[in-house]
Amino acid sequence: MRSIIKLIQGACTMNRLGSTVELLAGLRTQLESVLTLGEGAGNMVNIKRLPSPIIESYEWQWEGACMGVDSSVFFSPEAERGMKRHRREESAKAVCATCPVIDRCREHALAVQEPYGVWGGLTESERTEILAGRQAAVG
Repeated sequence: MRSIIKLIQGACTMNRLGSTVELLAGLRTQLESVLTLGEGAGNMVNIKRLPSPIIESYEWQWEGACMGVDSSVFFSPEAERGMKRHRREESAKAVCATCPVIDRCREHALAVQEPYGVWGGLTESERTEILAGRQAAVG
């Protein structure tokens, strides 16, 4: 699971020399290889829910208020708990509150069931609650 978190953090802070499509294709390939090895079967992202690596699927992210912000603001270090985690999440939410694409980000995170980090102003647990509520409403 640590390698997945590092992979996501690396993708978030990666320099912008390559194209978005290349970045996403590489990230998808790396995720598939980790999943094939069976690492961290618990709370893993199901990459089948991710949009295909077409630039139109992701270009909204370039408009995010989070661009250029260190990924550690949005993704917790291993074993972070309590007030330290709460303060980091509140800091991330403050960035999200200024974001012009917050709704798109939130819907993306819910659609792919993103298990890590703050996306669209929602923490991991808040997204889990929303998804559980949707599931209960469907029956």
